[in-house]
Amino acid sequence: TRNLYAMNIGEKIKARIKLEKISVVEFAQLLEISKASAHRLLNRSSIDTNVLFKICVILKYDFFQDYSARIDDRDWKSNQYLKVKFKSMQ
Repeated sequence: TRNLYAMNIGEKIKARIKLEKISVVEFAQLLEISKASAHRLLNRSSIDTNVLFKICVILKYDFFQDYSARIDDRDWKSNQYLKVKFKSMQ
C-alpha cells in the first residue's frame, strides 16, 4: 500500500533547490528567513501551506500537486490515511 505521509517535503524542496542551482543562502533570502531557519525548514517533514506556497513561487514548482496526485477516490473510500468515519459525512 502507498503511504501518503512517507513523502518528506523538506527533502523534495532540497532536491528542487539543487535542480534550480540556488544556494540555501539565496533560498533563505528569497523566503525572507535566516539561513538557520531555512536549514530547519529543509529538514521538516511538514510545512505550513502559506510557506509552501511561497516556496512554490520561488522554486517555480507546485509541490501541492505531488500530494494531490497521490489522493484518489479509492484512498478516500477506504479511509486508508485518516481516522475519520466518512459514512457520517455522506
